Amino acid sequence: MPTRLRKTRKLRGGRHMGWGQVGQHRASGHKGGLGRSGHLKHLWSTVIKEDQDHFGHKSTHRPVSVAIITKKWINVRDLDDLFAKSGCLLKKIYQKLKKKLKKKLKKRL
Repeated sequence: MPTRLRKTRKLRGGRHMGWGQVGQHRASGHKGGLGRSGHLKHLWSTVIKEDQDHFGHKSTHRPVSVAIITKKWINVRDLDDLFAKSGCLLKKIYQKLKKKLKKKLKKRL
């Protein structure tokens, strides 16, 4: 959009820029309160997004290093690469899991 056609260009030179005459768009009411007020109510989405560790004790939050190291999932596509890298140990585990799955499937049928 061209700059000259925007509303802000029309409002330049005006004293209030479209926010009314007496003190609107200035005080803390415009931003939802002073300081950290409203973090449990109307500003909860910003707490979740920007400051997850704000509430609670230090013991309730996992260290970042531990959270990065432990993975609870894996892509099935990457299994072949893992087998090639780690050797036969993972292959044995994979074969055992495969047998267990076959047994479960046979029981269901």
